[in-house]
Amino acid sequence: MWPTLPTTCEIEVVPLPERLRPGLVVVSAAGDVLVAHRLVRRVAGRWVTQGDGHLAPDAPLAPEQILGVVAAAYRDGQRCWPGPAERWLAWFWVGRHHALRPLLFVRHMWRRFLRCRRAVALPDGPADGPRTGTA
Repeated sequence: MWPTLPTTCEIEVVPLPERLRPGLVVVSAAGDVLVAHRLVRRVAGRWVTQGDGHLAPDAPLAPEQILGVVAAAYRDGQRCWPGPAERWLAWFWVGRHHALRPLLFVRHMWRRFLRCRRAVALPDGPADGPRTGTA
């Protein structure tokens, strides 16, 4: 969650509230690793999370995959998060996610187009051999 949470901090996780909302930093399990990322939107009953320093979102999570909410972060025994501007920063990161969605879609489609072009076998040249430029 860098730049919001320092990479060497300890986090305090509390049980989920009755209603989740975009902007909360939650903990989920990804294989055998716990991940703290921000909720950015809800799609078809699943939550999409995204790390604050990441350009693309994570795969959608079912509500039961979310283990808890990050309440605080500590570094060297001192509380370092949330700060006084956390509410503003949360909406900044959620807004950034929504602003980048069209650009990520265009990038995805461009890469798909290039893959299709490479997959199409282009002919090497005319059947009667290369042209020399003379008529």
